[in-house]
Amino acid sequence: MKKFILLLALSLWLTGCSSSVELQKHTFTYELGADVYGNPKLYIKNADKYNTDKMEVVPQSKGIYKEKNRFVNKGKDYLVCGTYDFTLVDGSTKIPFKIKIKDTQAPLVNNSPTEITCTVGQEPDYQTAFDASDLSGVNYESDVDTSTTGTKSTTVRIYDRFGNSVEKKVNIVVQ
Repeated sequence: MKKFILLLALSLWLTGCSSSVELQKHTFTYELGADVYGNPKLYIKNADKYNTDKMEVVPQSKGIYKEKNRFVNKGKDYLVCGTYDFTLVDGSTKIPFKIKIKDTQAPLVNNSPTEITCTVGQEPDYQTAFDASDLSGVNYESDVDTSTTGTKSTTVRIYDRFGNSVEKKVNIVVQ
């Protein structure tokens, strides 16, 4: 009987101590430019039940650096678009997971002019006029004909390399 009670107590103790860490999910998705932190608590399910002081989030993909507890790419203060491999290290336990960075936001347009002036045969300077910005770059598209003088109404499509876009109506004054 003593052996049985001892065995039961030992199995209960081992079961209680073997509570393995579980991730909230296996792929975490962030918007381009968002801070991606190295705090293990952000990735663990029921993190308050664990002592995360000795846990660590380690990047496995090349070109990722940890600065002030944030993951960044070289020369950037954010992670660029892509899918990155990470490992949550808890002593000898290593749990792999992914972080995916996506760009789903249209460029930010800082100016909304109603009129832009340009010279005959020249493309209007949309960058100066709209002053749009985006971490994925900004492009402008319009079908305005500047081969003759006059005021022409057009819609300018302002987009990034991932196809996120915004449209602005503007009059082009060709002189």
